[in-house]
Amino acid sequence: MDDVEVEKDRPYKSIDGIELRFDLYRPPQSEPSHDLPAVVFVHGEGPPEVIKNSKDWGQYDGWGRLTALSGIVAVTFNHRSSHFFSRLSEPASDVDDLLDLVFDPSTQLGINPQRVGIWVCSGGTPFGMRAGLKRPVQCIACYYGRLSLAPIRAEIEGGVSDEDFKEYSAAARLGAMPTENVPPIFLAKAEMDDLPGVNESIDEAIDVAHARKLPITVATHAKGVHGMDVRNDDDRAREIIAETLAFFRRHLSVEETQEL
Repeated sequence: MDDVEVEKDRPYKSIDGIELRFDLYRPPQSEPSHDLPAVVFVHGEGPPEVIKNSKDWGQYDGWGRLTALSGIVAVTFNHRSSHFFSRLSEPASDVDDLLDLVFDPSTQLGINPQRVGIWVCSGGTPFGMRAGLKRPVQCIACYYGRLSLAPIRAEIEGGVSDEDFKEYSAAARLGAMPTENVPPIFLAKAEMDDLPGVNESIDEAIDVAHARKLPITVATHAKGVHGMDVRNDDDRAREIIAETLAFFRRHLSVEETQEL
Protein backbone atom coordinates (compact mmCIF):
# COMPACT_ATOMS: atom_id res chain seq x y z
CA MET A 1 0.00 0.00 0.00
CA ASP A 2 2.88 2.37 0.77
CA ASP A 3 4.30 1.94 -2.74
CA VAL A 4 1.33 3.74 -4.29
CA GLU A 5 2.11 7.20 -5.68
CA VAL A 6 -0.26 9.78 -4.16
CA GLU A 7 -0.73 13.33 -5.40
CA LYS A 8 -2.73 15.30 -2.85
CA ASP A 9 -4.90 18.39 -2.93
CA ARG A 10 -4.94 19.33 -6.58
CA PRO A 11 -7.56 22.07 -7.15
CA TYR A 12 -10.24 21.52 -9.76
CA LYS A 13 -12.76 24.25 -8.92
CA SER A 14 -13.21 27.34 -6.77
CA ILE A 15 -16.71 28.47 -5.83
CA ASP A 16 -18.05 30.79 -3.14
CA GLY A 17 -14.51 31.27 -1.86
CA ILE A 18 -14.02 27.53 -1.35
CA GLU A 19 -11.44 25.61 -3.35
CA LEU A 20 -12.50 22.06 -4.18
CA ARG A 21 -9.63 19.60 -4.53
CA PHE A 22 -8.90 16.09 -5.73
CA ASP A 23 -6.27 13.43 -5.09
CA LEU A 24 -4.65 10.99 -7.51
CA TYR A 25 -3.51 7.51 -6.52
CA ARG A 26 -1.17 6.06 -9.13
CA PRO A 27 0.04 2.49 -9.49
CA PRO A 28 3.65 2.00 -8.30
CA GLN A 29 6.26 3.09 -10.86
CA SER A 30 3.67 4.84 -13.02
CA GLU A 31 4.09 8.37 -14.39
CA PRO A 32 1.69 11.15 -15.48
CA SER A 33 2.82 10.44 -19.03
CA HIS A 34 1.38 6.92 -18.85
CA ASP A 35 -2.01 6.26 -20.45
CA LEU A 36 -3.80 4.35 -17.70
CA PRO A 37 -7.41 3.50 -16.83
CA ALA A 38 -9.01 5.35 -13.94
CA VAL A 39 -11.84 5.06 -11.43
CA VAL A 40 -13.42 8.23 -10.06
CA PHE A 41 -14.76 7.88 -6.51
CA VAL A 42 -17.88 9.95 -5.75
CA HIS A 43 -18.37 10.18 -2.00
CA GLY A 44 -21.63 10.20 -0.08
CA GLU A 45 -23.96 12.93 1.12
CA GLY A 46 -24.14 14.79 4.43
CA PRO A 47 -24.08 18.26 6.00
CA PRO A 48 -21.33 20.56 4.63
CA GLU A 49 -19.26 20.43 7.81
CA VAL A 50 -19.28 16.63 7.76
CA ILE A 51 -18.33 15.94 4.15
CA LYS A 52 -16.05 18.90 3.39
CA ASN A 53 -12.91 16.73 3.54
CA SER A 54 -14.37 13.38 2.52
CA LYS A 55 -11.51 12.52 0.18
CA ASP A 56 -9.17 12.44 3.19
CA TRP A 57 -11.19 9.81 5.06
CA GLY A 58 -9.65 6.40 5.53
CA GLN A 59 -12.42 4.94 3.37
CA TYR A 60 -11.20 6.78 0.27
CA ASP A 61 -7.51 6.52 1.03
CA GLY A 62 -7.99 2.76 1.36
CA TRP A 63 -10.00 2.47 -1.84
CA GLY A 64 -7.52 4.72 -3.63
CA ARG A 65 -4.54 2.58 -2.68
CA LEU A 66 -6.27 -0.74 -3.43
CA THR A 67 -7.39 0.56 -6.81
CA ALA A 68 -3.90 1.80 -7.67
CA LEU A 69 -2.43 -1.58 -6.73
CA SER A 70 -4.88 -3.06 -9.25
CA GLY A 71 -3.17 -1.09 -12.01
CA ILE A 72 -5.80 1.65 -12.13
CA VAL A 73 -5.47 5.35 -11.29
CA ALA A 74 -7.90 6.29 -8.50
CA VAL A 75 -9.34 9.80 -8.35
CA THR A 76 -10.90 10.93 -5.08
CA PHE A 77 -12.34 14.41 -4.61
CA ASN A 78 -14.52 16.65 -2.48
CA HIS A 79 -17.89 17.86 -3.70
CA ARG A 80 -20.41 20.15 -2.05
CA SER A 81 -23.37 19.02 0.03
CA SER A 82 -26.84 18.93 -1.49
CA HIS A 83 -28.32 19.78 1.94
CA PHE A 84 -30.34 16.56 1.94
CA PHE A 85 -31.09 16.71 -1.78
CA SER A 86 -32.61 20.21 -1.66
CA ARG A 87 -29.76 21.61 -3.82
CA LEU A 88 -29.24 18.80 -6.29
CA SER A 89 -27.51 20.87 -8.95
CA GLU A 90 -24.60 21.96 -6.72
CA PRO A 91 -22.86 18.61 -6.09
CA ALA A 92 -23.95 17.47 -9.56
CA SER A 93 -22.06 20.36 -11.15
CA ASP A 94 -19.00 19.53 -9.02
CA VAL A 95 -19.04 15.93 -10.25
CA ASP A 96 -19.43 17.17 -13.83
CA ASP A 97 -16.52 19.58 -13.51
CA LEU A 98 -14.22 16.96 -12.01
CA LEU A 99 -15.13 14.50 -14.76
CA ASP A 100 -14.50 17.17 -17.40
CA LEU A 101 -10.95 17.33 -16.06
CA VAL A 102 -10.55 13.55 -16.08
CA PHE A 103 -11.86 13.19 -19.63
CA ASP A 104 -9.73 16.03 -21.00
CA PRO A 105 -6.43 14.57 -22.29
CA SER A 106 -4.83 18.02 -22.26
CA THR A 107 -4.80 17.97 -18.43
CA GLN A 108 -2.02 15.36 -18.60
CA LEU A 109 -3.23 13.32 -15.66
CA GLY A 110 -1.98 10.12 -17.26
CA ILE A 111 -5.57 8.88 -17.69
CA ASN A 112 -7.01 7.27 -20.79
CA PRO A 113 -10.44 8.93 -21.25
CA GLN A 114 -11.72 5.81 -23.00
CA ARG A 115 -11.03 3.66 -19.91
CA VAL A 116 -12.81 5.47 -17.08
CA GLY A 117 -15.10 3.96 -14.46
CA ILE A 118 -17.06 5.43 -11.55
CA TRP A 119 -17.49 4.21 -7.98
CA VAL A 120 -20.25 5.84 -5.95
CA CYS A 121 -21.98 5.18 -2.66
CA SER A 122 -24.87 6.17 -0.44
CA GLY A 123 -26.27 9.69 -0.92
CA GLY A 124 -23.69 10.48 -3.59
CA THR A 125 -25.45 8.02 -5.89
CA PRO A 126 -27.92 10.49 -7.47
CA PHE A 127 -24.98 12.62 -8.65
CA GLY A 128 -22.52 9.86 -9.54
CA MET A 129 -25.05 7.71 -11.39
CA ARG A 130 -26.42 10.75 -13.24
CA ALA A 131 -22.93 11.56 -14.48
CA GLY A 132 -22.06 7.95 -15.29
CA LEU A 133 -25.23 7.39 -17.30
CA LYS A 134 -24.70 10.57 -19.33
CA ARG A 135 -21.03 10.08 -20.20
CA PRO A 136 -19.10 7.37 -22.04
CA VAL A 137 -17.85 5.63 -18.92
CA GLN A 138 -16.95 1.96 -19.20
CA CYS A 139 -18.53 0.80 -15.95
CA ILE A 140 -20.08 1.92 -12.66
CA ALA A 141 -19.95 0.40 -9.18
CA CYS A 142 -22.55 1.55 -6.68
CA TYR A 143 -22.44 0.69 -2.97
CA TYR A 144 -25.57 0.95 -0.77
CA GLY A 145 -26.79 3.77 -3.02
CA ARG A 146 -29.93 5.85 -3.25
CA LEU A 147 -30.92 4.78 -6.74
CA SER A 148 -34.26 6.57 -6.54
CA LEU A 149 -35.46 9.68 -4.72
CA ALA A 150 -39.00 8.30 -4.57
CA PRO A 151 -38.82 6.91 -1.00
CA ILE A 152 -37.67 10.27 0.44
CA ARG A 153 -39.19 12.70 -2.05
CA ALA A 154 -41.82 13.99 0.40
CA GLU A 155 -39.10 14.77 2.98
CA ILE A 156 -36.92 16.94 0.74
CA GLU A 157 -37.18 20.63 1.58
CA GLY A 158 -38.71 22.62 -1.25
CA GLY A 159 -39.79 19.48 -3.04
CA VAL A 160 -38.35 17.88 -6.16
CA SER A 161 -39.66 18.74 -9.61
CA ASP A 162 -40.61 15.92 -11.95
CA GLU A 163 -37.70 16.90 -14.20
CA ASP A 164 -35.19 16.70 -11.35
CA PHE A 165 -36.73 13.45 -10.12
CA LYS A 166 -36.05 11.82 -13.50
CA GLU A 167 -32.59 13.41 -13.70
CA TYR A 168 -31.38 12.22 -10.30
CA SER A 169 -33.19 8.91 -9.85
CA ALA A 170 -31.02 6.27 -11.48
CA ALA A 171 -33.79 3.67 -11.47
CA ALA A 172 -35.93 5.98 -13.59
CA ARG A 173 -33.04 6.72 -15.95
CA LEU A 174 -32.29 3.02 -16.35
CA GLY A 175 -35.91 2.44 -17.29
CA ALA A 176 -35.93 5.12 -19.96
CA MET A 177 -32.52 5.25 -21.65
CA PRO A 178 -31.55 3.08 -24.64
CA THR A 179 -30.28 -0.27 -23.38
CA GLU A 180 -27.18 -0.08 -25.58
CA ASN A 181 -26.11 3.09 -23.74
CA VAL A 182 -26.13 1.48 -20.28
CA PRO A 183 -22.62 0.54 -19.11
CA PRO A 184 -21.97 -2.55 -16.94
CA ILE A 185 -23.10 -1.81 -13.38
CA PHE A 186 -22.03 -3.49 -10.13
CA LEU A 187 -24.50 -3.02 -7.25
CA ALA A 188 -23.46 -3.82 -3.70
CA LYS A 189 -26.42 -4.15 -1.34
CA ALA A 190 -26.25 -4.30 2.45
CA GLU A 191 -29.27 -6.30 3.62
CA MET A 192 -29.16 -4.76 7.12
CA ASP A 193 -29.03 -1.16 5.81
CA ASP A 194 -31.25 0.92 8.08
CA LEU A 195 -31.32 4.18 6.09
CA PRO A 196 -34.94 4.70 5.04
CA GLY A 197 -35.58 3.93 1.41
CA VAL A 198 -32.07 2.87 0.37
CA ASN A 199 -32.72 -0.85 -0.14
CA GLU A 200 -36.17 -0.09 -1.53
CA SER A 201 -34.52 2.02 -4.22
CA ILE A 202 -31.90 -0.65 -4.93
CA ASP A 203 -34.61 -3.28 -5.38
CA GLU A 204 -36.45 -0.95 -7.77
CA ALA A 205 -33.30 -0.54 -9.88
CA ILE A 206 -32.63 -4.29 -9.87
CA ASP A 207 -36.18 -4.98 -11.07
CA VAL A 208 -35.78 -2.45 -13.90
CA ALA A 209 -32.40 -3.87 -14.89
CA HIS A 210 -33.62 -7.46 -14.95
CA ALA A 211 -36.79 -6.57 -16.88
CA ARG A 212 -34.73 -4.78 -19.55
CA LYS A 213 -31.86 -7.28 -19.46
CA LEU A 214 -29.35 -4.58 -18.57
CA PRO A 215 -25.73 -5.51 -17.77
CA ILE A 216 -26.00 -5.54 -13.99
CA THR A 217 -24.17 -7.56 -11.32
CA VAL A 218 -25.61 -7.64 -7.79
CA ALA A 219 -23.55 -8.55 -4.71
CA THR A 220 -25.43 -8.78 -1.42
CA HIS A 221 -24.14 -8.91 2.12
CA ALA A 222 -26.72 -10.63 4.34
CA LYS A 223 -25.31 -8.99 7.49
CA GLY A 224 -24.07 -5.83 5.79
CA VAL A 225 -24.88 -2.42 7.22
CA HIS A 226 -24.78 0.98 5.56
CA GLY A 227 -21.11 1.67 4.90
CA MET A 228 -20.33 -2.04 4.86
CA ASP A 229 -16.97 -1.58 3.13
CA VAL A 230 -15.70 0.14 6.28
CA ARG A 231 -18.13 -1.04 8.97
CA ASN A 232 -18.34 -4.78 8.28
CA ASP A 233 -14.98 -6.36 9.13
CA ASP A 234 -15.76 -9.80 7.78
CA ASP A 235 -15.02 -12.14 4.90
CA ARG A 236 -18.14 -11.27 2.90
CA ALA A 237 -17.30 -7.57 2.88
CA ARG A 238 -13.79 -8.40 1.70
CA GLU A 239 -15.18 -10.67 -0.99
CA ILE A 240 -17.40 -7.88 -2.32
CA ILE A 241 -14.49 -5.44 -2.36
CA ALA A 242 -12.37 -7.98 -4.26
CA GLU A 243 -15.25 -8.61 -6.69
CA THR A 244 -15.53 -4.86 -7.26
CA LEU A 245 -11.84 -4.49 -8.08
CA ALA A 246 -12.07 -7.48 -10.44
CA PHE A 247 -15.11 -5.84 -12.07
CA PHE A 248 -13.12 -2.67 -12.71
CA ARG A 249 -10.09 -4.56 -14.01
CA ARG A 250 -12.27 -6.55 -16.38
CA HIS A 251 -14.22 -3.63 -17.84
CA LEU A 252 -11.25 -1.26 -17.95
CA SER A 253 -9.15 -3.88 -19.72
CA VAL A 254 -6.51 -4.30 -17.02
CA GLU A 255 -4.41 -7.42 -17.19
CA GLU A 256 -4.84 -9.67 -14.18
CA THR A 257 -1.43 -9.56 -12.50
CA GLN A 258 -2.19 -10.15 -8.84
CA GLU A 259 -4.80 -11.29 -6.38
CA LEU A 260 -6.06 -8.88 -3.75
